[in-house]
Amino acid sequence: MSLTQEEMVDMVFVLGACHRNPLLASRVYAQRYPDRRHPRKYSFQLVLDRFVNTGSIQHIKRNRSNNVVTEENEFLVLGCIQENPETSVRQISHTTGISATSLDQDVDFFTRVMFSDEATFHKNGFVNRHNCHNYDTVNPHQFQTISEQRWNVWGGILGSHVIGPFFFDQHLTGAD
Repeated sequence: MSLTQEEMVDMVFVLGACHRNPLLASRVYAQRYPDRRHPRKYSFQLVLDRFVNTGSIQHIKRNRSNNVVTEENEFLVLGCIQENPETSVRQISHTTGISATSLDQDVDFFTRVMFSDEATFHKNGFVNRHNCHNYDTVNPHQFQTISEQRWNVWGGILGSHVIGPFFFDQHLTGAD
C-alpha cells in the first residue's frame, strides 16, 4: 500500500499516542479515520522503524551500486564453483556476500561461457560418446575398447556462435 505523506504523519502521531505499539495504533487509526484506508500493523511498524532510524517519514533511497558484476566478483564466484561444482546459488551467495538475485541476473552468462562436447564416429556408423562397447552377452559388465577405424569430432557453442565441427584421428584429451 502506498501511503501519502499526510497519512504517514497521522500514523506517527497515533503511534506516539499508543506508546509505539503498532497493533494498537492500527486499531486506533481505523477509529480516528474511518473514511481512510486502514494500514495494517506491519505498515505501522515500517513507518515507526523509518521514523526512529532516520527522524523522517520520507522513504530514503539507498545508495547501491547498480552493477555487482565485477571481475573480482566473477573470479570469486568461479572459485566457489571450482571448489564445489554442485554448489547452489544460495550457498555461493552466503559464501561471497553477493545477493542471490544479483547472481541470478547475470544475463550475459551464456555469451561468456562455452559449451562443448565431443563424439566418436565409427566406420560401421555407430556413434560412441564413451569409447567402449558391451560385447559379452553372458557378462554384461565386460567392456572392450574398439580398435577399428574411427573419427573424433569436437564442437562448441559460444553465445550464438557454433564453433566447429573439428575432426581428429586421435583420441581427444585435455592435452590436445
